[in-house]
Amino acid sequence: MSILKQERTLDSMWWNRLLLVVMVFSFLACESTSRYFRNRMYDTTDLVTIGIEKKSAGVSLFLWCIGGGLKIEDQTRGFGLRDGHLGIYEISDGSRLGISPLLSNDSPKNKLGNSFFLINSSGHFQYRPIPRSKEKDYQILNLLTIFPIASIPNSKQNVTRCNSPLKVETSIAFYYGMRVGMNFSELFDFIVGFIGFDPLDDDEVKGE
Repeated sequence: MSILKQERTLDSMWWNRLLLVVMVFSFLACESTSRYFRNRMYDTTDLVTIGIEKKSAGVSLFLWCIGGGLKIEDQTRGFGLRDGHLGIYEISDGSRLGISPLLSNDSPKNKLGNSFFLINSSGHFQYRPIPRSKEKDYQILNLLTIFPIASIPNSKQNVTRCNSPLKVETSIAFYYGMRVGMNFSELFDFIVGFIGFDPLDDDEVKGE
């Protein structure tokens, strides 16, 4: 009888350990699956721009770093969904373009966020971004709407950069206005994310 009891005890311990292992693997698989679907959900918030803005006047249309219009936005602040950030954002961080010594610091043409067909600029600066979107700020500067200007290394001038994602975005305003757009860089990131790729490096990973 004692031998049978020992065998039953050993069997019970073995089954308990097996059950524990199964539970651990189930938990890990569930956590991984949950993170996967959470990342796909977050990716959908990166796809579109929908924002309400103030202190803005005019019309603009940008595709990547080309485009522009007739727009004053150097003090524009908006609220909405833009580049994965839901909340307050600004078009300009107060930078001066610094592309010509003929433009004074106070000239509207020398301020980031304004567009005059000849010189066009815009940007995205988040207020209290979440970790996954904090690297998504960008600046745009071009001449004649079709000649983007990249950053100048080691320049003493405060030149803006052409580091916008591949997106199309338009806005119209008369002090208050609206901005809408579609981000094709994020669309690609969203599609390949289903097979485990993260080209924009904005997925939540284990340990975060």
